[in-house]
Amino acid sequence: MFIGLDMDPGRIPSNTNWNGRVGLGVLNGFFLLANDSSTVKPHAEAFFMTVQEAGTYYAYVDGAVATGLGPNARYNLSVSIYPKAVQQNCTTFTSTDVPKPIGPGVGTTSSTIVVPGTVTSSIEDVNATIVLTHTNMPDLDVTLVGPTAASTALFTDIGSSTQVSMDIGLDDQAALPIGTFTVVKDIVYMPEQPGRLATFNGTPAAGTWTLQLADDTTNTSGGQLQSWSLEICGDPPPDYAIELSKTVGLEPAVCATTDSVTVPPGGFDVYYCYTVRNTGLNTLNVHDLVDSELGTIFTGVNYALAPGATYSHIQQATVYDTVTNTGTWTAYNVGGASVQASDTATVNVPQLCPAGYRDVTVDASFFDNPFPPAGWTVTNTSANCTAPGLPEWTNTNPGNRANLTGGFGPFAIADSDRCGSGSTLDTIMSTGMLDFTGLISPTVSYNTDYYDIGTGGDQALLDVSTDGGATWANLTTWDTSHRGPLLVEQALPGAGENDVQVRWHYVNGTYDWWWQVDNAFLTACEPTLPIRPSHWTRRSARTSTRATTDEINLPYGGQVTYCYEVTNTGDVSSNTHDSGGPGAGHDLAGSYVLAPAHRPLSRRQPGIGVTTVNTGTWTAYNLFEGGPEPAVASDVATVTVDLPDPALVLTKTVGLDPNACATTDDITVPANTDVTYCYEVENTGNVPQPCTT
Repeated sequence: MFIGLDMDPGRIPSNTNWNGRVGLGVLNGFFLLANDSSTVKPHAEAFFMTVQEAGTYYAYVDGAVATGLGPNARYNLSVSIYPKAVQQNCTTFTSTDVPKPIGPGVGTTSSTIVVPGTVTSSIEDVNATIVLTHTNMPDLDVTLVGPTAASTALFTDIGSSTQVSMDIGLDDQAALPIGTFTVVKDIVYMPEQPGRLATFNGTPAAGTWTLQLADDTTNTSGGQLQSWSLEICGDPPPDYAIELSKTVGLEPAVCATTDSVTVPPGGFDVYYCYTVRNTGLNTLNVHDLVDSELGTIFTGVNYALAPGATYSHIQQATVYDTVTNTGTWTAYNVGGASVQASDTATVNVPQLCPAGYRDVTVDASFFDNPFPPAGWTVTNTSANCTAPGLPEWTNTNPGNRANLTGGFGPFAIADSDRCGSGSTLDTIMSTGMLDFTGLISPTVSYNTDYYDIGTGGDQALLDVSTDGGATWANLTTWDTSHRGPLLVEQALPGAGENDVQVRWHYVNGTYDWWWQVDNAFLTACEPTLPIRPSHWTRRSARTSTRATTDEINLPYGGQVTYCYEVTNTGDVSSNTHDSGGPGAGHDLAGSYVLAPAHRPLSRRQPGIGVTTVNTGTWTAYNLFEGGPEPAVASDVATVTVDLPDPALVLTKTVGLDPNACATTDDITVPANTDVTYCYEVENTGNVPQPCTT
């Protein structure tokens, strides 16, 4: 409902200037009012509310001062009613895991609803209702957790101790967020900000939903969760369908939560994660995965992916240039039906150098552990910083802030606000010695969020030293907020020198806010000199670092990286190149000026499944008129793959606990007793084994 009150209709000078209120009732025995206390004409009030039930309600108008308004106190009142929009494919599920006691005293009560997989594989909307009692309603903090562990806070510390009954709806499309009024009955509210039921949109509905009710006060007040329900909307699942999510991160063996990452130039390892979800009604048994840049990652893998289930595969890759690549997952069932889904991820590599130069990373940090980064230092002259604050730069995030820099994961922060009143934060984070010998155009780039309260004299200083820290020069000074996400790219002095340092100095933080820094890259430009033919190539196989051998042993199913190193041993330049062999030409095929004595590298990491001896051939040309004949060189590398040795060990136990594996294979029980068998299989071979029967 919407109620509008205009207290100066017609905008007539003779209209009385009066302070009116407008509202709605009756809700849990109350009229709820809106009043901004203004009496400046033209003056108006507005009231919004979403109610639970159809019926008779009253629009309410009065004056804050009840007498003496006179005959010219006029108003126009308008009332509009908006029925709830009709949504398709919605099902309501009511918890049978009630009633549940809440409190007394500190503790958390949980209640569940189990939703079947036939409802929807991709939620479009979720709404909730909650009915409970509590003798001190502001003690409650309530959170909804979905089957995928996604969660959202519904409300914290709302209501009043004089209203001990709650009967509300929660809907992102409601008029007002909960907590606007203390009344918690007969009304549909939005969740308390920043909570959003839309957190669950796009996720599967199937599984266990949990309502968590935390009583956060150590007193004798308590209550009872009497009932709760969920309305879940979304299209029914098709017979066969999958959904693919591709992310990229920097941590081995971990699926990242972002589909974009920035890494330093010069070649950096990233980890792509491909997560497939079966959004259909039938199991899918065979799987292929192809990437637009990495090629075929696997094909014909046997894995029973049940409806609603997910499976993830992590693939390492070394990235030299900004790239957006697409992963495509194809899944099949026993009967031959196939479905396909794709998703993309982006790796950004800063390119700051002019033509004729390439970017070189001298130092870089993402501010994960260890902190400070290797070779870096943190110092401070802070005063009176009290726990849980920290008096210096840290990556422990004592204020539990979000990463506001535009980066993700851990970050460096100097948090003046967390130190408390009466404190002064003065702390410096410095790089180690930076060697720019033979390099030009040194640059520091970093993501940042600087929040300045506006008083107290706090400043964010970026300084540089070109004499090993003996003296410092200021590059930038911020004395007002520079809010993130913000990327700073700052040119540095010290080209060609080997004793350069950079520091971030947070000055005079007197109970102000904070300075966050992430993804600090110290780069420069290396010249690519002009060159000549008559070349040799050396080809080697490697596993993680640059190899020095052309023959290695590899476990079955392992990955290797071939390294092609070409040196111009002639006396003229070559500017066009072809290279043949597995992964060849990844970096240098095509136009590239290869100078005499220069040795650029080309790398790629194909999958190796059998013992392989292969030859790489490099051809270099000079395309200028009258140039010499092409120069050709070849070399071989050998990868010996250990043959697969499949083996399984099965252990079967039996016990009485339905939620745990027993430790014995022999028990005695009375007749008609339920027991739980546990089958534990261990792969003792050297190859992956698909689960079949």
